[in-house]
Amino acid sequence: MLRGEATCQGILPTFEPNPIVMLTRERVIESIRQLPETFTIDELIDRIVLLSKIEEGLRQSEKNEVISEQELDKRMQEWFK
Repeated sequence: MLRGEATCQGILPTFEPNPIVMLTRERVIESIRQLPETFTIDELIDRIVLLSKIEEGLRQSEKNEVISEQELDKRMQEWFK
């Protein structure tokens, strides 16, 4: 859900926090299998966070919580003024 956030340049829309994205054990295990034989805990956490972000993006796309590329370009021009 979008809401507005007041800034010195106007109101920037922001997304309400979404519910926690649930991952399946199978997806996490498959992701771990793709790591090299030895890896750091940071690499593991990065992999799981990436997987979570991808799942969240897919959920947002299915719910049509997206903006057009034109709208993104317009917002980015405003941000970098």
